[in-house]
Amino acid sequence: MRKMRKVAALLLSAVMCVSCFAGCGKGGGSETKAPAETKGAAKETEKAEGTKAQGESQSSAAGFDGTIKMGAVLPLTGASAETGIGVQQGLELAAAEINEAGGIKMNGKSYEVELYFEDDQGAADQSVSAAEKLLTMDGVSILYSECLSSCALAIMDICNQYPDTLFTTVECTSDNFSKLISEDPDRYFNFFKPCFNSADYGSNFGEMIADLSKEGIIDFENKKVAYIVEDTDAGRSCVDACEAALEEFCGGSETVAIEVVPQGSTDFYSQINKIKSLEPDVVMTYFVPLNSGVAYCKQVYELGRDWTDVGFVYPMKAGFVEQAGAACEGLIWFPQMADFEHDEKCAQFGEKVLNMFPKAGLTAIHLSAYNIMYMVKEALETSGTTSAKDGLAEAYFNVDYQAINGRYVFKEDHTSKSSAEYLPVTCAQVQNQEYYVIWPSEYATAEPVSQQ
Repeated sequence: MRKMRKVAALLLSAVMCVSCFAGCGKGGGSETKAPAETKGAAKETEKAEGTKAQGESQSSAAGFDGTIKMGAVLPLTGASAETGIGVQQGLELAAAEINEAGGIKMNGKSYEVELYFEDDQGAADQSVSAAEKLLTMDGVSILYSECLSSCALAIMDICNQYPDTLFTTVECTSDNFSKLISEDPDRYFNFFKPCFNSADYGSNFGEMIADLSKEGIIDFENKKVAYIVEDTDAGRSCVDACEAALEEFCGGSETVAIEVVPQGSTDFYSQINKIKSLEPDVVMTYFVPLNSGVAYCKQVYELGRDWTDVGFVYPMKAGFVEQAGAACEGLIWFPQMADFEHDEKCAQFGEKVLNMFPKAGLTAIHLSAYNIMYMVKEALETSGTTSAKDGLAEAYFNVDYQAINGRYVFKEDHTSKSSAEYLPVTCAQVQNQEYYVIWPSEYATAEPVSQQ
């Protein structure tokens, strides 16, 4: 990734020149993607110089027949801001590419993507008002309804009030989406979650523990597990999923502690000391904010670790290895959704992100947001309508999208299929301060090593 950043920096001046040239014409002939218009409460994210869409006047100048308004509610400030900004940048990159390629084609006409953003600071009690602002005042047809499960679930509760709008998350892992949609499919016909469920995380966690313990990489002789998770729907639901998977793949386990902490916590000394006295074989941690994961790793390193650490989500955040340093060496973690170091296609995508956002903290969330924008584009063009109830929701449900990191296909509960054939939940490990996929074996780029 350091190499990629250097390449992006060297190309930046050329990118700016090409973009300025494109801004004087009608949008053709340039490889640089002009960012779509962004509105709302979000801070502007840094991007290379280029043209911005200016509503109908810009659409007419570029030969578009109109615009399709899309909005996103994201944590652009607060503890999870790095995640929200990554989503914003991924959506902007996709929208810029789509617009430069001629927009979204519907019924013989071309429509420009116009983006609006609202910041809910990662707080569920602010998510609904932010969503309603986009839906009523800005009039968006597509709502990217958060990347945090608790916030997206709050927005999900109002989706039946807006039957013309397509609601889709960017990631989110809580099993509650599946449960709610399965129980009342008519109410949630226009709400989708194109990502794994917590049960998928848990299932892979249990199978990985079983496989690596057989290989002698993990000592699971006593079958003792402790959990430290953030106080979010996704964090809590992962515990149940992991326990069920350990029952299935390891013949059961003993949960010696479940420590639930506020999201954004950075002081884990009391939890670590308590867990040390219980002598677990494995400790599973689930945090979304980068600072929480870095703090946990450093404090465990300081106090001494007698178990195998398995982290969920936080190690995928940009800067994690650099900030945690030696304290994260050997950490096993889920999910390695995009390997920007060892996968050529992912590396090429990373270069595109950094060309447009030179200071971006590149993570898999950029790719997820980018993929989902293209899934929405496919559904719009297939259905020929921006109305969820008139065909857009059905077309989105039937999308079969092959991305560079997996195949997106929806199950009946409007969540993504997860398997080697579809979206694989791969496990990585920090080795010599780099990420390597270590499980399952068919995706592995390195052999796993013991943390002890």
